[in-house]
Amino acid sequence: MSLKNKRTRLYAAIAIVVLLAFAVPPFINLSHFRSILSESLSRSLGRQVNVQDVRLRLLPLPGFTFRQLRISDDDFSAEPILQTGSEASVATLRLTSLWRGRLEIASISLTQASLNLVRTSEGHWNIERLINRAAQVPSAPTSKKQPERRARFPYIEVTESRINFKVGPEKKPFALADAEFALWLAAENRWNVRLKAIPLRADQNVSDTGAVKVSGSFDRAAQFAETPFHLQVSWQHPEVNAITQIIRGHDPGWRGSTDLVAELKGTPADFSAKLEAGIDEFRRYDIARNSSFDVRVSCEERFRVEGADDHPGNRLDFNCKAPFNSGMVTALGTVSHLGNSPEYSVRLVANDVPVSRLVRGLLHAKSTLPDDLSGEGSISGSWLITGGSGLPVAWSGHLTATNGILRSRDLEPALIFPPAVTVDFEPADASAFKSQQPSISRAVLEPFAMDLGGNTTISGTFTPNNYHFDVNGPVEWKRLLQVARAIGLHPPPTDLRGTGLLSAQYAGEWRHFAAPAVSAQAQVRSAMLSLRGFSEPLHLTAGKLTLDGAGFRVEQVTASFPKRKLEFAGSLSGSRQCEGHLVCDLAFSLRADELKESSLRELLTIPNSGIGLPFFASSRQFQADWLLDVSSRGTVSVRRLFVQNLRASNVAAQLQTGAGKALVSQWTGDVLGGKYTGEMALDASGPQLSITSAGSIQGMRLEQVNAALDQRIGAGTLDCNYQLQMAGADAGKIAQSVLGSGIFTWHNGSVEGAADQADAGSQPLTFTSWSGHFVIAKQRIALERTRMVSTSGTREISGEAAFDRQWRLKLAGAGDERNLASAPAAAVVPSPQQAKLDQAR
Repeated sequence: MSLKNKRTRLYAAIAIVVLLAFAVPPFINLSHFRSILSESLSRSLGRQVNVQDVRLRLLPLPGFTFRQLRISDDDFSAEPILQTGSEASVATLRLTSLWRGRLEIASISLTQASLNLVRTSEGHWNIERLINRAAQVPSAPTSKKQPERRARFPYIEVTESRINFKVGPEKKPFALADAEFALWLAAENRWNVRLKAIPLRADQNVSDTGAVKVSGSFDRAAQFAETPFHLQVSWQHPEVNAITQIIRGHDPGWRGSTDLVAELKGTPADFSAKLEAGIDEFRRYDIARNSSFDVRVSCEERFRVEGADDHPGNRLDFNCKAPFNSGMVTALGTVSHLGNSPEYSVRLVANDVPVSRLVRGLLHAKSTLPDDLSGEGSISGSWLITGGSGLPVAWSGHLTATNGILRSRDLEPALIFPPAVTVDFEPADASAFKSQQPSISRAVLEPFAMDLGGNTTISGTFTPNNYHFDVNGPVEWKRLLQVARAIGLHPPPTDLRGTGLLSAQYAGEWRHFAAPAVSAQAQVRSAMLSLRGFSEPLHLTAGKLTLDGAGFRVEQVTASFPKRKLEFAGSLSGSRQCEGHLVCDLAFSLRADELKESSLRELLTIPNSGIGLPFFASSRQFQADWLLDVSSRGTVSVRRLFVQNLRASNVAAQLQTGAGKALVSQWTGDVLGGKYTGEMALDASGPQLSITSAGSIQGMRLEQVNAALDQRIGAGTLDCNYQLQMAGADAGKIAQSVLGSGIFTWHNGSVEGAADQADAGSQPLTFTSWSGHFVIAKQRIALERTRMVSTSGTREISGEAAFDRQWRLKLAGAGDERNLASAPAAAVVPSPQQAKLDQAR
């Protein structure tokens, strides 16, 4: 046989062997080996182990595959401590062990495994026995090249897996997903471990949780509590809200990127830890400032188990420091009996912490503070917190802020605090706690005086649940509004000046970003308030203001617009929680001794249109349109009312406004010698003003009508009921659109005029009564077949009267038929070309 043929056969044999190595092992089921492997692992781990579907594998390294590995955890939980799914796991053999005739596993690779870590109420973990068992089995280091009698510890890795946590029978919702874990014996008595995983919460969809990494080692020991370990732990770039969601199950609303690095060294019974934590751009979820607020904390802790074996206890001592510019906040404390009823003692110490740093933190915690708010001064002191074992939380200590100043464009000048402002921490009343009375520890802001227009006293209290401030004393309204804006309140954006006496409370809850509640009682000494659309400020000379929750009341008000000689008194109440307005749902009662239409026009900067309110026209937009938008309801009464030449007395009405509309109801008054009752509705919500009105006047004297119109029409008394409707964008169009109807009765009267144009010397037409129906349209009042009774008999009257005060009548009946016409008169209704009507919205 030639050399070429020998090589060909050799290559063919090698190819067949390789092909068989790929094709044959998957079909070789080592069922007889499965029980041997399960029993061997059970003896090694001290737990019942089951393995399914064991198959031989030759390439790329000799070994075997298996599925559904299950390690029971009967002593701690009904669930296994470890189990794998249907994905194949792999165990490789050391090649050198094959030549020696003894199989030795080099590595075990598990995929999609589920590890359950269980902690009992006594503080023991289910992995303690496994670690103790591993320490008792003599094994050679994983990386040792020369074989010996001891089996070399295999390299164990777990990928694409999940680590669950349980406390007793309760499975916690947080877990570690996508876990990559590795364990190997690095030296004679030292195992190395490595873990990388993503934290999650099973009952919520939490994102931005970062990655947890653990690396380090632990040594052999007779007992788990004596096992030395040294671990490096890091949690990289989780968001603050992701941490709180995982731990507490809800998003408290804080944001920021976090880094945590820790080093743990010692034994489970006595170890020390060093922690470095940082939060970048810490803020509330709805706040975005130009400047950032970063926090850095470093801690040193020591944990140790104390007490007898039958009554073990534990204790954690810690010392944390957080630098703030040139100052420092330190937390020193002890937590004993970790578990359901821990005892704790924590002392927080502030050393020269800058007020500026505190203000910057507040800017990222409260959205309503002005962006340019800054502070000066420093804070020093201590705060001791103790509790546990069924006792109430007890506070003690004090903090002092020295030379505090707040600055902002809203504060002119800066707000200067006294040289020292002190907060005392007071414990709860223990006797009240035992009797189940609502007594808790609190912090008390000692009263101090500030210049807010006088020596205004400020005090307050803080509890774990809420806060409360009191402000009492004389104030200047302008300064008070400045301070309110600086602390994040929303006072009305108006120029309010003057002085008064204030007793106010500012309170709220810490959690859920609850808005603070402001309640106050203020006695007005003097006040000057600018209102949009008014030509001069409102002057208040007396009044009592009460803020109660979301509502307010203003009582015993005396106010005026001095330049317009408008004075009134009354009361006002309503809500401060309104959409689109500072106040709404108003209830009011206003009284005035005298009101002139001309003064009201000047106050609202409305030029005279010649026909009186609300038929006004203006060359510019009506700026007080918000008066009709605010929802309100109340009464208005005026002792004397003047509308051009018309005078009325004892006028009263119910007024309702909102959404660009106004309704005047129960309108009564003495006018032209008679009694008027009626109502009127205005709708300015559209592109033009719409008006409807209905009413009656009883006993109106024509002599007073003649004087008001400066034209003699007739004599007698008149009763009239009417209905009107009109709409338009200016006074002329409104006058052209007037439609209406009514009935009238004229008693013991006379009509001035001439019988015919040629009969200029005729006498006035007199009558006992004249009654009938009238219709208003096209700027005319039409009379159709009305009935006039006089000494000469009964007549039927038809005719019309124009808005320009000219009228023509046709008399028929009693054997006589005549025409009457009024003397020419100047028109008073403006032309349609007048300037457009004010927008009343």
